[in-house]
Amino acid sequence: MQILKPEIRQSILENAENMFFMQGFLGASTRELAQKVGISYSNLYRYFDNKNDLFEAVVDSYYTHFLIKLNRFLEHEEQNQNGGHSRALVETFINLIQLDRQKFIILLEGSRGTRYEQLRLEMVERIEERIQFSLPKNHLVDKTVTHILAAHFLDGIIEIARSVSDAGLQRTRLETLVVYHLAGVEALAKG
Repeated sequence: MQILKPEIRQSILENAENMFFMQGFLGASTRELAQKVGISYSNLYRYFDNKNDLFEAVVDSYYTHFLIKLNRFLEHEEQNQNGGHSRALVETFINLIQLDRQKFIILLEGSRGTRYEQLRLEMVERIEERIQFSLPKNHLVDKTVTHILAAHFLDGIIEIARSVSDAGLQRTRLETLVVYHLAGVEALAKG
């Protein structure tokens, strides 16, 4: 029986993360991964049961942190800290991006075909709920409009994460996006 080597497992994880980042789960090839790591295709499956198992090994601990941080914000546990809603919103997403920018993008853009693929839609729905919650109770806004606003807001956050690796520039762009988004929601509330 061949002994599994921790350094090979680590190399598999690192290379898989890069492939998932560049190609998404569905586009990543386990044959290509084995070749990059320098092991046989069959040996790859001695370390991970299947491609889904490998994907989970790459993102699962980040995913857990992601959910905790996001739920804390959405449940208003952080909103009343210095600076109010917009500051808490910026800090939440900056922290998630800076913790692991690559995994942030993998989860929100590259997880189609995995058990995580609904995360993006769930986030859009949660943002929609926040928009609806912030509107006056008697103010009706078409659900399609709030869905579009929420989806575009999330797309903006993902684009900032994807296109900017500098933490200061991420923060500046995210602050601008949040101001723009919140101004739009406020305009809806007045409308």
